[in-house]
This record gives sequence, structure tokens and C-alpha cells, in this order.
Amino acid sequence: MNKNELEGAFEAFEKACQGYYGEIYKILKTEFTYQYVDDTVMLSEGPEILERYFDYEAVGRDFFLERHAEITGFVFVD
Repeated sequence: MNKNELEGAFEAFEKACQGYYGEIYKILKTEFTYQYVDDTVMLSEGPEILERYFDYEAVGRDFFLERHAEITGFVFVD
């Protein structure tokens, strides 16, 4: 692997890695979802009551069925 390929692989890894969220899988999904919703201001522009009914656990479960993966507490997206 040459230097450019190695740099490309490292950049792809950095882009895919979403951070460390612990090692308890069920809590990890929910914790990640709370952070994702906060970072993307997904609910901040809607009525405040909407957040009370938002199911973070269900959304987290869906994230990890599609594009997200967890490896020893680290979350990755493809």
C-alpha cells in the first residue's frame, strides 16, 4: 500500500467513525441517537412537545439495522 492509499484509507476510517459510546449495546444505540439528534438539531425546529414523544430507543435500533455498526463500543457508519 502506497502513501496515498494509506492516507485515503485513514480518511475513510475517520469519516466512518462516529465516536465511542460505551460497550453496553442497547444503551450504546440510544446514547448514539441522543447525540445524533442533538448534533443535527433534528428536533429543535419543531414543537417542544414532539421531543417528549420521540422514541430514541426505536430510532437507535433502526440506525443499527441499516447503516451503522458497533465494534467494541465504537460506532461506524458506511
